Amino acid sequence: DVYKRQSDMLWCFGHLLRLRGTLPESAVFRGLELRDLVHEDIYRRLGFRCAVRGLMNYRFAMALGRAGVQPALIIDWFENHPMDRGWNAGFNRSFGDTPRFGYTGFFPAGMSYRPTSAEKRAGVLPPRFLLIGEGFSQDMAEFLPDIRYRTAPAFRYPLWPRDTMEGHIATSTQTLDILVAMPYYEKMCQTVLEVVSYLQAHRPDWRFVIKAHPAMPLSRFAEAEPLLAGGAVETDDSLDTWLPRCVAMVTGSQASTILESAALGIPAVIVHRTGSEAEVSIPRVMPAELVRVCHNGKDALDALDALTSNRSSGDSTSSALGFEFQRRCFTPVTQETVAAMLAA
Repeated sequence: DVYKRQSDMLWCFGHLLRLRGTLPESAVFRGLELRDLVHEDIYRRLGFRCAVRGLMNYRFAMALGRAGVQPALIIDWFENHPMDRGWNAGFNRSFGDTPRFGYTGFFPAGMSYRPTSAEKRAGVLPPRFLLIGEGFSQDMAEFLPDIRYRTAPAFRYPLWPRDTMEGHIATSTQTLDILVAMPYYEKMCQTVLEVVSYLQAHRPDWRFVIKAHPAMPLSRFAEAEPLLAGGAVETDDSLDTWLPRCVAMVTGSQASTILESAALGIPAVIVHRTGSEAEVSIPRVMPAELVRVCHNGKDALDALDALTSNRSSGDSTSSALGFEFQRRCFTPVTQETVAAMLAA
């Protein structure tokens, strides 16, 4: 707020007027005329709030430059949103000689999170990126083949010692607990619960431990009542508590949850509706032995039988795969790795 001026705010909110002055006469993409769609998008002010935030970040960076501030290092928590683009455009212009990075502290599951060559040409990307593991570099380079990056600590993800990962198999096979990590979206929750109901009916020896999303309590779903009556349990404990105690996990298209299970070598079944394949994004480095994508209960049952067969016999293959996945995708948080991240 110290560096903001009233003129900056007025300039940001004048974005819509300036945008309407640049309406294209034609917008052809792969032979399709999209002019009317583009005009509708602009006149309905879709994304206007996000655009203003990005522009405010741009003006903030410009104001710091005018004030003579000299940062030693600039790091953007990079999700490739409009606010990131405004931030990077401003700091690229005002602080071209200062080291600038985009820290991607998560797996970029959606295509919109991944930088593109067009954005690089527009000057709205940082010069270099900080990835939490080199295993995610292929996904980040999908639309930016010449991406420059180095690894940085995975602050958001817990890491487990290898002896813990190998030792939890024997205890988890005694009860055949299946963790159900509920997604955020209501329809996806209903789909997951329907699949779990099928599984419970066909595998009464499995116990389902249901972890609801904080924004979507289990009490909202009538499908949960017969599950709980049939022996399933609901937990408020963290995923870290239950993951090492389960032989498998069932979830929706939640990339973060899938990463944590894979890092422990715990196989996961991703449930999603037919036709919504674009909602599911799995890292290219993810071992195929640790994940299956399923559309219905029968698919999920077959997948779980296949995924858990080795684990139930004490085979440590999945834990070895998980340890390698963790090594490639999650840089430990140590004094050395933090110091390397902050080194210009």
